[in-house]
Parts: sequence; structure tokens; C-alpha cells
Amino acid sequence: MKSDRLKKLFFSGVSNFNGDLILKISVNNSDVSLRSGENCLVISNKNFDTISEDNISAYKALIILNEVNAKEVKGNNKIVFLNENPVFNDGDIVEIICCDKKAKVVVLYRPDSDDNTLVMTSACNNKCIMCPEPIVRESSVNFNLNMISKLISLIDKKTLNLGITGGEPTLIKQDLVKILSLCRKRLPNTQLSLITNGRMFSYKSFVDAVKNVNNKRLLFCIPLNSHDEKIHDEITEVKGSFLETCNGIKNLLSESQLVELRIVIQKKNYRDLEKIANFIINNFFGVYRVVFIGMEVSGMARFNIKNVWVKYDEVKASLEKALILLLDSGVKTNVFNIPLCKISLPFRRLVANSISDYKIRFLSDCENCSEKKLCGGCFVSTIDLIKKEGVKPINETTSI
Repeated sequence: MKSDRLKKLFFSGVSNFNGDLILKISVNNSDVSLRSGENCLVISNKNFDTISEDNISAYKALIILNEVNAKEVKGNNKIVFLNENPVFNDGDIVEIICCDKKAKVVVLYRPDSDDNTLVMTSACNNKCIMCPEPIVRESSVNFNLNMISKLISLIDKKTLNLGITGGEPTLIKQDLVKILSLCRKRLPNTQLSLITNGRMFSYKSFVDAVKNVNNKRLLFCIPLNSHDEKIHDEITEVKGSFLETCNGIKNLLSESQLVELRIVIQKKNYRDLEKIANFIINNFFGVYRVVFIGMEVSGMARFNIKNVWVKYDEVKASLEKALILLLDSGVKTNVFNIPLCKISLPFRRLVANSISDYKIRFLSDCENCSEKKLCGGCFVSTIDLIKKEGVKPINETTSI
């Protein structure tokens, strides 16, 4: 994958039409198999001289990169002229949004990425102080079943992993059941990760509806902010959310569903990680995995930074005690979003490369690290904080 693709996922330009389209990208005009009527041809300097009105007529739209020295292309296609030169690959799926000659191209799916997600809605019924997104109230649920269904129909059936997220995806209720059913039929071999606060699963009827989809490759990823009801609800800013989340987890486990519990490490809970681990062991038997997660400092987390951010060097001791407790109890455990050098050598095998590829950044000091290829790096939104704290490049003499 070229590094140019990792910087962002949306691009602006101008268009000759109004409307929205979801299409699969083609950059190789000679590949007839990609001209399905649901494809968009990207015209660059590499293929501009080879195109003609005849061989582009099958494409539903054209995207012309800024590098192309041509402002007119013959044909009746819907055309977007981008102000930039992003690197698209065959099989990328984009949404083209055009209004009043202005255009935006949003990358929804990339076949060469393990970080693809379906965003159900931007609304959420929690108001978590460390959320990487801005808060949108429950009343503004903005789900589009036709759009998501169209996207799923274009996704490569060989896709290994796909996230389902929001906001809070369970707020779309029965439409979520429809989406899970569609994924089961269209993407039977794809591992689905449903990222949810779990509160809706406190309703047994909703658990039953999701269970009846019978998707054996569905993982419920649920954050547990604390072992303490008061602290958990302070973090979500919703009274009663702790009890609903815990009941939701128990309901899912009682139906033999795969549940991953996620603890986002922050100022209000980092001293209690061992207690949280013990709470999980005693209350959630059969949990698939427990994951400790380094924070992405954007959205509400950036707004609340003084109340949420804690240095990884201060987290290390409590985190490693919690890891030992869980591992000794036979609970599968991982660490996400934390650089390798912030974890002691015996625990580094638990650290996953979990940051979305286009968000990953490294400090200049990381160039001297022998483990850089194995490290997940830092969030682009968090790198300024990591820089203040400093990293310790790993080599043969600094492996502890």
C-alpha cells in the first residue's frame, strides 16, 4: 500500500452533476471485468492517453485527478474533478457526494486494509468523556439502510475482517438485525466486530433477535470503563449505564455469544485496572477476550484532555498487574494502541497492531528502534502527547 493513501479518507473537488453514488473504483481501464455498471473509472496521467468515449461509456462515473491536464472528457458520464491526487486502487469503494457543483469523494472500503468499518449512525446514547468522536444525541439517528446495503453488496467476499460501529450501532434496532443478516449472506467468511456499549443487550428480546441471525463469526466488542458503578457512569455521563452494560454482557454470554471486553485506559480508571480485571473474572465467565486500549485523543477526548489523559509510563505497573491476573485465570488478553516500548518485554507478545493504518504515525526517535516493524505506532491525534512523554527505542540493551 502506498503511503499517500494513509493520510485521509476523503477528498474534495467539483462536479458536473448533483447527487450521491456508491461505486467500486477501477484504475485499470483495460480490465473489462470491472465494468459492471457499479464502477467508477479514475483517470490519471497513467491512463489518460488510452481512454476514449467508447471504452469509458460502461462506467457509471468518472473521477479525474488534479494531475491530469484536461478539463473536458467526452461522454455522458457523471464527472468529478478532484483538487488532489489521492492513490486509489482497484476494488476501493467510494461514496461520491455532489451538490451545487461541489464534490466530495469519501473512501468507504479498501480491499487491502484490515481496518474497514460500516458506520451505522453517528448518534450515541452514552456521552463518554474519552470518546474520539464528537457527541451526537440519540434523537439524531441518521441511519441509511439502502446505502449500507449497497456498500455491503460491493464488498469483496474475501474480506477477512469488518467492523460495525457508530456512534452506537444498536440504536438502529431492528435495522441492525437486517444488516447482520445481510453480512451473513453476502460475507459468510468475514469476521464481524460489532463495537457497541452493550446497553441495548440488557433487553433479552434484542439479544434473541441478534442471536437468531446465527452469525457464527460475530464478535461483540463492549467497553467496560470500571468495576465501580459510580466511576463507570461518570465516564459515560449516563446514570444507570453500568448496570445496563453489565446486564447486556451477561445476557450475551448466557446465549454463548462471543464477547470482547474493552477497557480504555484513562485518568479515572488507570489505577484500578487490576480491580477491573478481577471484576471481569468474577462476573463474566466465558468472555472471549479482554483488551486494554490506549486512548485516541480526538473528539470528546481532546475536549476533556485534562480529565482523561494519563502518561503510559504511569499506566505500566497497573496494566501489567492486570494482565498477569487475567492470564493466570486463563482469560485471553491483548493490548491495543500502545507503543511496544511502553510495555515490558514479557508482555509485548500481547500488543496488537490495532491503530487504523491511515491514523498511524511514528516519532523521529522510532527510526532507531529495532522493533519498529512490529510496533503499532501512535495515533496521529496522540503523537504530540507521546512526544512530550518520550519513547525508548528498543534494542538489545533496552529490552526490559
